[in-house]
Amino acid sequence: MSLADDRGAVVDLLHRYAHAVDDADAAGVVGCFTSDGRFGTRDGGVAVQGRDALLAFFGEVFAGPMALPEVVTTHLMGNAVVTFAAGGAEATTVLDAVVHRWSASSGTVMVRGLRYRDRVVRSDAEGWLLAAREHDLRWQGEMPVTAPGLVIRD
Repeated sequence: MSLADDRGAVVDLLHRYAHAVDDADAAGVVGCFTSDGRFGTRDGGVAVQGRDALLAFFGEVFAGPMALPEVVTTHLMGNAVVTFAAGGAEATTVLDAVVHRWSASSGTVMVRGLRYRDRVVRSDAEGWLLAAREHDLRWQGEMPVTAPGLVIRD
C-alpha cells in the first residue's frame, strides 16, 4: 500500500467510527478497535480497554443517555491529520457533534466541539484499527427547539 492509500484507509476508519456512533451501533464502534483497544476521555472520566469492555460501555451509552429515537447524533468529521511512524500512525481529528434530544413537546440541540487523538495500527487480518482513542470535549452549547421542528429520516 502507498502512503496515500494508508492515509485514506485511516481516514475511512475514523469515519466508520463516526457512522457507527451516529447509528448507535455498539458492535460497529467496537469493530473499529483492536482486541485490546482503549477508549477514554481527556479528563479521565472514562477509561475502557478491550473489546468486551468497549461493547458493554457503548451498549450502555446507546441504551441510556444516547438512546434512539429520543436522541440522534451527527458527527461531522474534519481536519484529520495523520502522521505515520514505525508500528502505526497517530491521527488527530477535529469535529463537531450535533446532539438532538427531545420529548413529545420539546427538545434541545447541543453542538459539541471535539478533538479525537488516536493511535492506529494495521493488522494483516483486519486492516487499520484504533489501538487507542482519546475523546476531548473542547466546548459545547445547547439551545431549545420545539418538537414540530424535529424530523427524523431513515
